[in-house]
Amino acid sequence: MKNKILNFKEFIGETYGFINEAEGGIDESTIIKILDLQKEIAEKKTATSTFFKIAKESRDLYDKLSAEEKKKILDSFTDRAKKEGIDSDWIDKKLKKYKEESKVPYNPMIQITQKGELKKEEPEAPKETGPKKINLISDDSKDSFFKDNMWGYDSGRLGEIYQDPEEAKEIAENIKALIENDIKTEGKSILSVQINSSCSRYRNTGEASGLSWAELGFKRAQTFGTLFSETAKSLGAKQPYIDALMKKIKVDYLGSNGDGTSGPDPIGDVKKGYYVAEGGKSVWKDKKGTDPLKIMVNPVTTNEKGEVSLKESAEEKTANNLEGTPLSQQPKGKSDYEGYKFTEVIVEVNASSFEPRSVSEREPEPKEMQKYDFRIKLYKKYDKPKTGGGLDFDLFKRGGSSKIKKFRKIPCPHF
Repeated sequence: MKNKILNFKEFIGETYGFINEAEGGIDESTIIKILDLQKEIAEKKTATSTFFKIAKESRDLYDKLSAEEKKKILDSFTDRAKKEGIDSDWIDKKLKKYKEESKVPYNPMIQITQKGELKKEEPEAPKETGPKKINLISDDSKDSFFKDNMWGYDSGRLGEIYQDPEEAKEIAENIKALIENDIKTEGKSILSVQINSSCSRYRNTGEASGLSWAELGFKRAQTFGTLFSETAKSLGAKQPYIDALMKKIKVDYLGSNGDGTSGPDPIGDVKKGYYVAEGGKSVWKDKKGTDPLKIMVNPVTTNEKGEVSLKESAEEKTANNLEGTPLSQQPKGKSDYEGYKFTEVIVEVNASSFEPRSVSEREPEPKEMQKYDFRIKLYKKYDKPKTGGGLDFDLFKRGGSSKIKKFRKIPCPHF
């Protein structure tokens, strides 16, 4: 997704003595924020690599620069941000994630060294060929991508539906870019799409109060099926292409337990239960007993369109782990339980239909000043299709592995 670069008022940088125009909210404080975090994290590392050494020293060297040199770094950084469609909010989110993971920032990154210490980066490895799986939802978002009891993609309600509305926008843009490339390669770029969803075993409330877990999972899977088909329509794709695309999409929203959930019942003072069909509706029933490993499962069935059908009764069984085998150890806390709720969209593409960006496009070469050199790394789209469009492969690097090991291949629920 390309963020709009906003124009902010000029302000005077009193500390460093020059006037700075903030592009997209990026100013002197942004540079210092990145340098501070690089130093903070690097100082905690025991490794003695050149990368960590530069990360620690860059902040102190920055204070030795003249106002003109500091402005040169800021201008280079803001020019790069404008070219990539990056603003201060995007940078803040990236830095927050690096801090949470205790990783030295690599993108964005600012390196400052004594003259001649920065080396030009080696060319990238040859581009990949053959099938490549990419997961559209980041690993740290899988467990909480949708807010509780929510589904769908409504551009006017993203803050209500998703924990991170910006990531939801990025995913929609990446789906668009994937389809653009697929259309231009006559359907040879996208090989398959697997959508996996699993709910927690908490009772559905709010907008999902009348839905079973499997029905909520169905709607979440349908969200992405609809995004693919509606995006293809918006790009002018003909119906035969859309039909072929939808046949590539398979879903699994039944979880490892088979009723739309994975794992045990929640622990603590929480009602435990299950759903049955009653009067044409899904109705919640309280479970007898408190053992979280002994769960009541309604054996859900699906029709050719992927729609869910519940039975009027449920049966007791032992809760399954993500591998689909019975659990034997009681959960001890919330952290033992939360990982069973997730959403995944794994796209398999023909990697040879994508061409890596060159090293120079990501501006890693050092730039010279009078006594010092500096290098800026700031990019949003790592790779791009040969045929045009833009893909956020910085996100796609998250890989294509699935939390659930034995997923089903139910026809995509799209109407």
